[in-house]
Amino acid sequence: MFAVLRKVSPLDVRISLSMFRLQSPTAISSRAMRALVSRGTISLVTLLAVSPLFAHSFVIEDLRITTGANFVNPEAINNAGDIIGFFSINSYDGKAIFHNGSISPLTALPPGPLQYGNLSELNINDQAVDASTTQTDPFTMSSLLVDTKTGANTDIGKLNGFPVMWGLAINDAGTIVGYGYEQSSSTYHNVAFIWKNGLLTQLPNFPGVVDTMPPSYDDVSAAYDINSHGDIVGYALGANGRLPVLWRNGLPTMLPDFQGLRYIPSKINDNSQILLEVFPPGKKDLYLLQNSDFVAIGNLAGQTTISETCLNNIGWVIGRTYSSDSPAVEKPFLWKNGKINDLNDLIPAGSGWVLQDALALNDSGVILGSGFLNGQYRTYLMKPIAAPAPQAAGLTPDRAAPGSSDVTLTITGTNFDNDSFVSLNGVAQPSSQYVSATQMTVTVPAALMAHVGIVAVKVVTPAPGGGSSGALYFNVAAPRAAITSVTPDRVDPGAANVKLTFTGTNFDPGAVVTINDSYTVTPTVLSSSKLTVALPQNIANTSGSYFARVVNPGWNNASAPVRFLVAKAPPVIASLNPNRIPAGLASFSLYVYGAGFTGASQVSFNGGAPVTPTSILPGRIVVPVPSALLAASGNIPVRVVNSFADGGTSAPSVLSIAARPILTSITPNKVPASGAGEVTITFTGAHFEPGSVVTINDNITVTPTVLSATKLTAVLPTGVASVAGAYFVRVVNPGYANFSNPQRLTVSAAP
Repeated sequence: MFAVLRKVSPLDVRISLSMFRLQSPTAISSRAMRALVSRGTISLVTLLAVSPLFAHSFVIEDLRITTGANFVNPEAINNAGDIIGFFSINSYDGKAIFHNGSISPLTALPPGPLQYGNLSELNINDQAVDASTTQTDPFTMSSLLVDTKTGANTDIGKLNGFPVMWGLAINDAGTIVGYGYEQSSSTYHNVAFIWKNGLLTQLPNFPGVVDTMPPSYDDVSAAYDINSHGDIVGYALGANGRLPVLWRNGLPTMLPDFQGLRYIPSKINDNSQILLEVFPPGKKDLYLLQNSDFVAIGNLAGQTTISETCLNNIGWVIGRTYSSDSPAVEKPFLWKNGKINDLNDLIPAGSGWVLQDALALNDSGVILGSGFLNGQYRTYLMKPIAAPAPQAAGLTPDRAAPGSSDVTLTITGTNFDNDSFVSLNGVAQPSSQYVSATQMTVTVPAALMAHVGIVAVKVVTPAPGGGSSGALYFNVAAPRAAITSVTPDRVDPGAANVKLTFTGTNFDPGAVVTINDSYTVTPTVLSSSKLTVALPQNIANTSGSYFARVVNPGWNNASAPVRFLVAKAPPVIASLNPNRIPAGLASFSLYVYGAGFTGASQVSFNGGAPVTPTSILPGRIVVPVPSALLAASGNIPVRVVNSFADGGTSAPSVLSIAARPILTSITPNKVPASGAGEVTITFTGAHFEPGSVVTINDNITVTPTVLSATKLTAVLPTGVASVAGAYFVRVVNPGYANFSNPQRLTVSAAP
C-alpha cells in the first residue's frame, strides 16, 4: 500500500490547473504537486513520546539516473523496487517507470504535471492506476489500469451518471478502488466503486441508507485503499451520517468508535492494520488501528501538522510534517514499532542530503522521497540494513509460584536490537525493555501466573531482517528442588537393599527421584529437605557413575544433578617407603603399602600415565619411579589406579625428591679438648632443611640450630669435645640417603 490521494472538489481541481499552466513541469516541486491533495490538513497533537533512536541503520542513494535525468515527482515503489512517477529527461516531461536500472516513459498516458492526475500506487506486477483529467474539461476524469511492462492501458469505465472516476488504490491482483462523483453548480454527489476482473460496480452502503440525488449535497461513500486480501477501507453514509467503514467480502462494516470522534481510514495493509486520520475539533491526529486498539502515531518535536502518509505491510508509517512557523518547516518522518523520527536524523552525517519528503515505501522498508543533495533537487532511496536474528539463551528467574504478583524477567542472549520486543505466549508485551545487545527485560503479569503452567518467552526483532528467537520457558510451579548431598555416594556392586538419602531444599510431597533421567523412583519424603529412595537392584548390580535428580510436580521442575557411584571402595595408600629420596638418582623402586590392591593395579606419578608395578602383593606394591622425575627436587603425588569397578583411583600420597645437602666448610675446624657445652661449630653449605641434623663419625647425631638453607650451628657433645682426635662430620636431611659430603674436625689434646 502506498501513497494516499485525498478527494478534492472540482473547484480545487480548476484552481490547481490554473496554477500549473503558469509553470514549467520541471519547476513544480514535490510539495506543490502534493498541495493539491492535502487540503484541510489540521494540526496534529503529539500523544506518543518521540524517540531519537532507531536500531536499524540506513543507507541513502541518489536516484538521479543519468546526467540531466531525474524524477520530478516520484509517486510509488513496489516490493520489487520498481518506481513510478513524473520524470524529466531531455525533451520528455511526463510519466515513467524505473525498472531494472532503466527509465521507461509511459508515453501513452497524459504527460503529467500539465494535466492534473496521479500515479498513486504500483503493484508487484508493475500495474498502476492513473487518474487524469484534461485541460479542456476538468470535470471529466478517467481512471486507467496501466500495465507499465507492456504499455497497455485499460479504461475502467464510468459508473452511470458519474463523469469523474477517481481511482485511488490498486492491489497486487489488479483490483482498483476509488470513488466516482458528479458536480454541477448546485449539486455534488459521490459513491465508492470497485473495479475487479474488468467489472466496475458501486460498493454497497449500509442497509437502509437511501442514496438521494440532486438537489441535495450527497457525500455517500468513498473507497481509499484495498489490501491483497480484498479488504477495502473508506467511508459510507449511515443512519447517523458519514461512518468509517471496512468492506470485507463486499459488505460494509463500521469500524470501532474512537471517543466519539470523526475519523477517516485512509490505508489498510495485509495485516489488517488501518491508518486513521482522526479529527478532534480544530486539529488532526494520526492513529494506527490494530486488533481493535488505537495506537497514536504522534508527531516530531516542534511540528504541528502531518500529511502525505503511507503504510506498508510491516507496520511502518512514513509522511511529512509541518510546523506552524512562517515560513513552515517541513520534515519527513518514519514511524515504526512505536517510535517516530526525522528521516534527516537517520542518514549518515556529512552526506550532503537535506530530505524534504517521504512519499512511499515498500515491505522491505525501502523509503522513496525527494530532497536536496548539496543544494540540488534529487529523488532518493533510503534502504534499511537488515537486523540480525535475535538469539535468547537464558531467563532469570526461570520460574514463579502459582498466584505470584508481577515478575520482572531478564532475558540474556545475543543480537538484541533497540527495536526488539519480548512476546509471552505469542503476545507482544508493552513492558518489553531493551537493555543492551545481550539483555532484554519484560514483566510477566500476575494473570499469567494464576495457575500452574508454562509461559513461552521469545525475543522478536521486527523486519527488515530480524525474526524471532527460539522459545525459553518460564515455569509457573513450585520452586525447583535443590540437592546438597546424597548418602551414600558410593555403593558396592551387587549390594542389596541399598537406600539413598537425599538432603536439600524445596522437596515437595509429590516429588520423585530420577536416575540418569531414565529411571523414575518414588521416594519416601521425610521433610522438605530430606527424602530416601530404594536403589533399583539392576543399578546396584551394575558398576558405573550415575546421576540423580529430585523432580517436583509440574513442568521443568528437576533439580540440578548429583552423582553417586556403584563401585568398590577406592584403594588406599597407607605409606610410601621411602617417602623421600635424593634428587639425581638414575633409577629407584618405590614400595607402596596399603589396601584394595588388585593384580591389575597400577601406580600414577604426578598425574602421568599409570606405571605397571614389578611386584604386587595384597598389601604392597613395588614400582619403579619414572627416571624423568628423579632429576629435580619436588613433591610428587603418587596414586594407585584400579579399574572403575575395583574402586578407581586412590587418594594421593606424596613422594618427596629432595636435593642432597652440601657441606662446604665448618668453623672452627680445629678445637682444643674442653668440657661439655663449650664448643659451638658453624656449618656452611647448601640445601639445609628445618629437619636437618649433624652426624659425627656417622654414629653420633646432634640436633643443630638451623639459621638458613646455607648455615646452621651445633654444640659438640661432651664425648667429642673432651676427647682429642680426628672426626668427620656431615649434614643429614630427612629421608633416604640425604647426607652431605664429610668435613674433618680436629680436637687437639689439652696443653
